[in-house]
Amino acid sequence: MMAKAAKSAKSARKPRNHLAEKILAKMGDAGPVVYDIEALANEFNVTPSKLRDAFEEAQQRGGTGSLSDFATVPDAYLDDAQAPRKQKITKIDSERFYSDTPLLFAGTADTHLGSEFALDNGKAKTGPTWDLYRMCEREGIPVVFHGGNWVDGHARFNQYEVKKIGVTAQIEMFINEYPYAKGVKTLFVGGDDHEGWWLQREGLDIVEYAAMKAAAGGRDDMVFLGYVEADIALIPGGKMIYNRYVASSKELQEIMQMSDEEKAKFQAENPGLDRPFPGGLQRTLDLSAHPNHAILRLKHGGGGTGYATSYQPQKIINGYESGEKAQIELLGHYHKASVDYLRNCWTVQLGTTEARTTFMNKKNIIPHVGTWMFKANQAPTGEINRFQHRFIPYHVRGFNFDPRAYGLRG
Repeated sequence: MMAKAAKSAKSARKPRNHLAEKILAKMGDAGPVVYDIEALANEFNVTPSKLRDAFEEAQQRGGTGSLSDFATVPDAYLDDAQAPRKQKITKIDSERFYSDTPLLFAGTADTHLGSEFALDNGKAKTGPTWDLYRMCEREGIPVVFHGGNWVDGHARFNQYEVKKIGVTAQIEMFINEYPYAKGVKTLFVGGDDHEGWWLQREGLDIVEYAAMKAAAGGRDDMVFLGYVEADIALIPGGKMIYNRYVASSKELQEIMQMSDEEKAKFQAENPGLDRPFPGGLQRTLDLSAHPNHAILRLKHGGGGTGYATSYQPQKIINGYESGEKAQIELLGHYHKASVDYLRNCWTVQLGTTEARTTFMNKKNIIPHVGTWMFKANQAPTGEINRFQHRFIPYHVRGFNFDPRAYGLRG
């Protein structure tokens, strides 16, 4: 009976809390110390809730001290505490940042020469694009960027809406009738539609073909950079570096008369100018000598008109990885005019100089007819710190294509 009672008393006795004993041992004779719960939990490798229960038991068994969720520094140690580290403040030298060089340039796209809906008349030298070049000459703007679809191309569905049939006929018309002005150079990319149909269908590198036709025709003001897109490096001081398909006729004559040393120097100063290169996306520029630069990307987009004017530019810029974006992006293809500042990139849709076509009419799409003039300021460190833009709109009324006026073409 007595053995049974002793066994019952033993089973009712509260089990020893080894964690509480460890806490009591730590307290010792330290007095009323405030302990940080997180540090103590890490020391004993237990959860904060388990530590709190054990700490309360240790206090009940005579331990002194208290527990806090926040670390407390005794006043005696405040003088020895390390002062917070002072952050280095970045000072902007505004005088240097804004002692910049203004870059003047213009932009257009989707001229669709050869189309019955094109608003430029090369023989009469009238239309939105001709007006743009006259303004560039008057205002001293040395370069125009063209975002592709120079001609309307030739396909089954537009063959009765074009004035010239075939690649040679349209490209020669383009070279002969595209606007020009004194002191103004035009930099082109080719689209993968319209003129790009010849590359897709026949495998003809249409950009290289147009470049050769321009050189043969003496149009040294027409410079062809690439298929779909090309990058132009803007160098402080107003210099541009870019690749191109072929050298102009004047440059070819000069290169032929150079010595080997002169050719090497020319090649270093003008990357890509003295040799043809195949089509495709071309972004490699030799910028080792120019670490302070900005990139202007000239691009012909793809896909249809978005539900909002800014939708396609947003998708394009958001599709670039970090470090892949340009500082200025000029876009052709959508026949829209807009300016957006997306991910630190000035993004411009270049509009069109073609009126509303049959396709656009049935799809309820309205073109933004007009051209652009720009002024970008570049700091000595390469940044584009200001960007001004002017849009020159043209209002076209009516559906100006009458199929009764045109017969079948052979």
